[in-house]
Amino acid sequence: MNHLPLLQKPVVAATGDVVGFTGPIYFDRSVAVFGYDDSVQKLMHMFKYRGYSNIGRILAGRLGDVLQSVDLNQFEKFVPVPLHRLRYRERGFNQAAVIAQKLSTRVGVPVDLKILKRVRYTQPQAKMDKAQRAVNVKDAFWVKPSAGFLGSSVLLVDDVFTTGSTLNEAARVLKEAGAGEILTVTLARVELG
Repeated sequence: MNHLPLLQKPVVAATGDVVGFTGPIYFDRSVAVFGYDDSVQKLMHMFKYRGYSNIGRILAGRLGDVLQSVDLNQFEKFVPVPLHRLRYRERGFNQAAVIAQKLSTRVGVPVDLKILKRVRYTQPQAKMDKAQRAVNVKDAFWVKPSAGFLGSSVLLVDDVFTTGSTLNEAARVLKEAGAGEILTVTLARVELG
């Protein structure tokens, strides 16, 4: 783990030049610990597709170190990006929930697994470009109407921030449901430029 690429700026504001968006950005900041290179990509593949959940927990421990340097007082919950029920059945676990649970233990913010649902099955995005990913995840998420978190700030968790399309779409429905600040939290992020 000592040879994995650490990001120069683990916490960044969500501006178009930083996250590479041209359209609306629905989250406020992004936190990640690792750059997304071949070594990290291989670890993520083992974590997600081969069931090595310990890899996710170990990497999340490093992310927890970074999160401890961020003021989390206003954040009420971790919200993992959900898998569609068919993908969950196929994989057997949600990698974002594994990460969120580890981070919750580390920083003392609870995890809410019920507030955000994936209501539309989406195609795997690994081989899609940014535009295809945005279309693929459009209207894929739904927020529980009785969530009642008007103004609540959330930590939106996923494994990797590549184009940000999935996180941005999840953040959009959370904001529309009344969320306050949204901080995306991922193990790795593609560095632009």
